[in-house]
Amino acid sequence: MRRRAGNGEATTPELQDRIPPLELSHGDDLKMEERGEELQRRKQEDEKW
Repeated sequence: MRRRAGNGEATTPELQDRIPPLELSHGDDLKMEERGEELQRRKQEDEKW
């Protein structure tokens, strides 16, 4: 059963399957950036000792 797509929604199953991985990968990129900043902070703290 195919439901009617709303405004800005994907109209085909192929597109619907493609959208979630993009959102997930974007979230992973943000997490990786946060980890990188945390590692830099730890390095700076280690240098203080």
